[in-house]
Amino acid sequence: MTLAIVLLVAGLIVGGGIGYFAAPTKVQSTTTTVTQTVTSLPLKGQTIKLGDIEASTTSLETGKPHMEQICFPDLNKQLAALAWGAPTFQVLMEDATAQSNVHLEKVQGFLSQGVTVFKGGGWSSQA
Repeated sequence: MTLAIVLLVAGLIVGGGIGYFAAPTKVQSTTTTVTQTVTSLPLKGQTIKLGDIEASTTSLETGKPHMEQICFPDLNKQLAALAWGAPTFQVLMEDATAQSNVHLEKVQGFLSQGVTVFKGGGWSSQA
């Protein structure tokens, strides 16, 4: 029993010494704060296009009224209240007709129009 306690204490001392010398050294870092003053609103008067590719015709029929009548009018109203130069959001909605190749064509079409943010890939075959 005494031998076990002696070995345990010796192991703790050796382990502590190894841990002390093997520990990474502290590196002091300096932080510089730069303050920039925005003189003009970057999105003033711009229309931001967002794409929405629905997986099927059925989801397009329910999703389009929701986006056009509820989501985007409310979002545009909130942006106008923030006085960010009144950028507006416009949704471009397409139907992938339940086909993965059509979905890919819609993605490429959005990119050609300059739309880089879109929701799509509703089905695993389309993702």
